[in-house]
Amino acid sequence: MDILCIGDLNGDLIVPYGEAMKQVKGEDPVQVSFRVGGTVSNTVQYLGKLGDHPYFIGDLCSDSIGRSIQDVLRGLGVDLSYSKESDNVAMLCVAVIDENGDRLILPWFPPGSTVPHLRKDSFSLIPRKDYWLFSSGMMMNNEEETMKSVVEFFREMKETTNSVTLFDLNLRIESYGLNELRRYYYEQILQLSDVIIGNYEGELRFFTSTDDMVDGCRELGKDKTVICHNGTKDVLVVDHGEMFRIPVVAVQARHTIGAGDVFNAGVLHGFSRGMSCREAVEQGVLQARNYLIQES
Repeated sequence: MDILCIGDLNGDLIVPYGEAMKQVKGEDPVQVSFRVGGTVSNTVQYLGKLGDHPYFIGDLCSDSIGRSIQDVLRGLGVDLSYSKESDNVAMLCVAVIDENGDRLILPWFPPGSTVPHLRKDSFSLIPRKDYWLFSSGMMMNNEEETMKSVVEFFREMKETTNSVTLFDLNLRIESYGLNELRRYYYEQILQLSDVIIGNYEGELRFFTSTDDMVDGCRELGKDKTVICHNGTKDVLVVDHGEMFRIPVVAVQARHTIGAGDVFNAGVLHGFSRGMSCREAVEQGVLQARNYLIQES
């Protein structure tokens, strides 16, 4: 089956503040760098590098930055033919990296830009067939038309095809909160998902009846797969009631921006290549580790 990803797309400005502070003695200057960002966009970029040729559905912006972002994705083998271009202006995320590699993300909306916006018509070009269908909580961003459109598309594909649906919570509660409306759409899409990915403390626990990670994952994973990652600790997996852990080897890197998105790419890559759940999660851990080594 083809991989079809629905998600966010923006430019990232990487500000190496920590490195700059080390250069105050007048040594070689450190420059701000630009790259294509967005959680699902990061995932499809890496899938492209792995040779999977994923399809991406997103709010394609028509300004110069938006067009350059499209060029980068196509150059990596990402297929944008099912997406529609809007008159939106690309938003930017400023990632400030401190001396310890920790990051502070500051969204910036230039005049004419908004958060990614999708509507029912955004999915009209997609052939209705079986996919590995993936999306992220970045589409559950309090903009009701977008949330409703994504949930309804998941429901249509679940009811009319044999697609396997995967969802990364990516709750970002510090940015979007968790009001009644957002919770409603989250609960809808979690019910429709075959595979749920997330961190427990900051994401998964809000949709269980317990603060205990093991009990909560068992609760969510009775009839589906839950992949609970926790930084450098083992990944906890509950696959239709069966629980196991996948070890993680810590890697020293300058920053971890995009590592979770690469993990998702590895999991999708594994599933699409016919791997078992255990093997697919191991593939996610491997790809995230390789990425962090490259970033070190």
